[in-house]
Amino acid sequence: MAGIGVLAGFVGGLAGVGGSMVILPALALVFHFTEPDRPEQHVYAAAAMIVNVLVAIPATWRHWKAGVYRPDLLRWLLPTMAVSIVAGVLISNRVNGRVLQQVLAAMIAWDSLVNLYRLVRRVDESKLGPERVGAPVMITAGVTAGLAGGIAGLGGGGLIVPILQVAGRVKLREAIATSAMTMCVTSLIGASLKLATMHTQVAGVRAGVGVAASDAVRLALLMAPGAVVFSMLGATLTHKLPIGVLRLVVSVILLLLAAKLALG
Repeated sequence: MAGIGVLAGFVGGLAGVGGSMVILPALALVFHFTEPDRPEQHVYAAAAMIVNVLVAIPATWRHWKAGVYRPDLLRWLLPTMAVSIVAGVLISNRVNGRVLQQVLAAMIAWDSLVNLYRLVRRVDESKLGPERVGAPVMITAGVTAGLAGGIAGLGGGGLIVPILQVAGRVKLREAIATSAMTMCVTSLIGASLKLATMHTQVAGVRAGVGVAASDAVRLALLMAPGAVVFSMLGATLTHKLPIGVLRLVVSVILLLLAAKLALG
């Protein structure tokens, strides 16, 4: 668990994804599931969103120190993500754990492939043209990332980075910093709601059989120390590594995890 926390913190700080994209497939691979409905996926999602908050806070501070703080992007983005993640969590509570696992794998793969595509095409951020960060784009991005993040347990961070890059023409480092900022709030909301509603019927399985809120908290506490410390290291390297290396390292790690999760 400590090792998962370290890896999640490092990748989360480096890529602005909060750590869920590492934590969720890693927990699935280490602890497995109760077949056939895999109710533990709900526990893993709650634990991951708790750790997301702990990873995002120090990472956000590091991005602010590096001068890539973009509060202007949060005006429409943060409120819509906050509302949408509530809807996403409530939907996830009624979905089979196996389905959630496949949705998660697809989202991780999409994020990784977008970054690899931009790396292969050698996208020059200085030639992308003016940013498209008006209300329509930011609201759409917030709703999409919040809803999908709540359903899959990602907190929204894993999706907002490529969405800001592709739809908003926001530079990679600024998109990563913005993602970390939103995760401080959205993951806290998502984790709190997931824990509060876990006592209700979850995908047809009563709480107490692999879906106890206390299990999610215990997992999060075990991962938290390494995640917090190494998120600072990852966020620092975001501003030191070349853009190409940054995209390649994060994308390869996440794509391999997504493939293993989809086949598991």
